[in-house]
Amino acid sequence: MCHEYPSKSRPHPDLRSKSTFCLARMNKGLIHQAFVVSNAIQSDAVTLHEIAVETNIDAWTPDDYSEEMSRKDSIVLKAENGSSMIGFLAARTVPSSISGVDADIYNIAVVKRFHRQGVGSKLLTALRKELIKREVQYVWLEVRSSNSTAIHFYKNHGFEMFTSRANFYSNPSEDAVIMRLSLVEK
Repeated sequence: MCHEYPSKSRPHPDLRSKSTFCLARMNKGLIHQAFVVSNAIQSDAVTLHEIAVETNIDAWTPDDYSEEMSRKDSIVLKAENGSSMIGFLAARTVPSSISGVDADIYNIAVVKRFHRQGVGSKLLTALRKELIKREVQYVWLEVRSSNSTAIHFYKNHGFEMFTSRANFYSNPSEDAVIMRLSLVEK
């Protein structure tokens, strides 16, 4: 059961240990918006592709998503609202260039009508927990240099701008900002 918090978008304390998150967003007309974050499965590949296309990220084919989910070093999470998938995140652990293990985030997408409701944040939080279990040191991602909303989102989650890559993206051609999140305890 979800409890309404008209002034704050926070889950009920009893739900924090579960993967169901209840959000109250009065300004968008959404009183109870519950969603669950879990591992994506092979049969989700077509929906992952559809969300990627709808949200205008560099979409993979359904076969690419299916293949990614079969890899042991891959983490593909989905957020669902009832029976509908509303977002996903695809990442993979990779050898560090220094030592140990890092991770790359390849895709993160949330259906537009669910933006600013905590879905992306909960996907990142779930990923972070899994990567800490896998003893990952740094999480890396690329983002279009013009995507100030995404850059701000990642900064709010502890990512730092690390460097850039000229003409990394196509359609249209654009530079990428490389961002990094440290999971190393200081």
